[in-house]
Amino acid sequence: MTRLSVPSMVGLVMGTWFLAMAAGNFIAGLIARATGSGDAGGVTQVLDVYSRIGWFAIVVGGLVLLVSPYVKRLMHLDLIASEDKP
Repeated sequence: MTRLSVPSMVGLVMGTWFLAMAAGNFIAGLIARATGSGDAGGVTQVLDVYSRIGWFAIVVGGLVLLVSPYVKRLMHLDLIASEDKP
């Protein structure tokens, strides 16, 4: 995360990273509440929730694959590799 940020904003980017982890834990709690109803139709409810999550993850994964070459280019990995050589 620090390679993509401006040097004066490294702390802000790392704080945002930890905030995103907290948001992920909150969403995990929402998923647990949505699947843990205890009703008779609980199995179908759990399958419905997790199938929605699965399709959402497939779409987001496809978008990440499309954006990853641009992010790699922004990281300037070729310059870092040339600096490491003596």
